Amino acid sequence: MKAKDVVLMPQEINLLKMLGENQGYYDCPKDGSGKRTGKLVGYAGKYETAPGSGEFKHYVGERYWNFPRGAERNPEVLEQFVKDVFYDSCYDESMSGEINCAFGCPEGGILPAYEIAKRFECYFSRADKKVIEVATPERREKSELVFGRHTVEPGWGVAIVEDVVNNLSTTDKAIKLIESRGATVQAIICMINRSPEGLTVWEYEGREIPIIAAVLIPTLEYRQDDPYVAADVEAGNVVWKPKDNWNELIVA
Repeated sequence: MKAKDVVLMPQEINLLKMLGENQGYYDCPKDGSGKRTGKLVGYAGKYETAPGSGEFKHYVGERYWNFPRGAERNPEVLEQFVKDVFYDSCYDESMSGEINCAFGCPEGGILPAYEIAKRFECYFSRADKKVIEVATPERREKSELVFGRHTVEPGWGVAIVEDVVNNLSTTDKAIKLIESRGATVQAIICMINRSPEGLTVWEYEGREIPIIAAVLIPTLEYRQDDPYVAADVEAGNVVWKPKDNWNELIVA
């Protein structure tokens, strides 16, 4: 399955350019014929190679965002993302009365949530990760979201904030945590929405929660045996841990 062209708004292009110039965005380069001249990247998500096999492999793709490197350590870049998250959006600061708290999902949503709380002039809260199973060579650690130093209050309207949204598995856990305290999630705000389907709403228990993003850029993930990527995988043309080997991508 070949990647589809994504049509971006001018402000989205500018944000990605700014992020790339600060080494926070990688899009696999290609020559005039469409042949890759850079490497694929490995994603955290896995698929089972065959039903019931118990063997899992990581998905691969052509785009990767290193938001901590490109934006968190560059306040000017982060500020621009937060500013532009409301640009040309159905959800803007005039509706801020519905939001009593900006809630940061760990770890990437914490700094953006604090900046959004300042813009909305509302409260800030965040979750912590509690490790329930330590990592092993075969699998990543397992954790759950909990309230630590911060919490939310009953009756509050809450905006969940993340840096990059994909399958919203962490978001779903955050909604459950927040609403267990009597608050209501009114919106999901992210700096980059890379969900393959280009989701703009999240269905949760019979209601739709809007997803507002500074950049909406649907991004496909591929099985390693997909014809579109199989030759590169076979040739070892993949950076499996992009954040740990970022210089390999920057060279491209």
